[in-house]
Amino acid sequence: MIRPRVGSFVYLSDEVETMLAEIWQLRKFVDHQKRVTGGKEFEGKPQRDAGVQGIVAGALNSDGGVDTVT
Repeated sequence: MIRPRVGSFVYLSDEVETMLAEIWQLRKFVDHQKRVTGGKEFEGKPQRDAGVQGIVAGALNSDGGVDTVT
C-alpha cells in the first residue's frame, strides 16, 4: 500500500504527487527485477510473471465522499 502518511484518505496535492512518484519508482523496480531474473523460477513461479499487475487507488473528500477528481 502506498500512502504518504497515516490517518485519513483526504490528500493534499503534494501528497498525491508523492504517491505518484512512489508508484513510478515501484514500476521501475519491478521492470528491473524482471530483466535481472530473466524468467528464472522462484518458488516454482517464473519471475517474468511475478510483480505488479496493477494498482488500486482511492481518495476521499473532506466530507467523507469519494474524491473522483484527484
